[in-house]
Amino acid sequence: LRLNSLLGQEDEALLTEIVTEAVIESVEKLFLNSGNGTLRKSLHLKTIAINWLFLFDNVMAYLRRNKDQEEISRHMKMFSGSRIPYHLINWVITQGEVISDADTLLNSTPASFIEWLVALEEQGLKVFDC
Repeated sequence: LRLNSLLGQEDEALLTEIVTEAVIESVEKLFLNSGNGTLRKSLHLKTIAINWLFLFDNVMAYLRRNKDQEEISRHMKMFSGSRIPYHLINWVITQGEVISDADTLLNSTPASFIEWLVALEEQGLKVFDC
């Protein structure tokens, strides 16, 4: 999304931040209200959760590049308070995987969580549907 020709670089950055925050919070609400559903709904939510995880990781990388410690801390609190990693862990368990380090995963960074999912994919679990 490149809008700096219309808005200018600072306004584009602000708009991107606002949209990103809205997406992160909207997906969180989706999972809070997901209830029980069909297998298809479960797979759809898994895909949304994985995309949310990558978005969150991109936000964290952006904040680290800009050395914004206050926002890094705020976003890590948002991530650690999110139910989405919990839902992904539960999805992995329903696929027959045994997880011995769930507490560690729930207290990890988005990048560490993605690395764990990649490792599961490499072991044969279809995490990313590629």
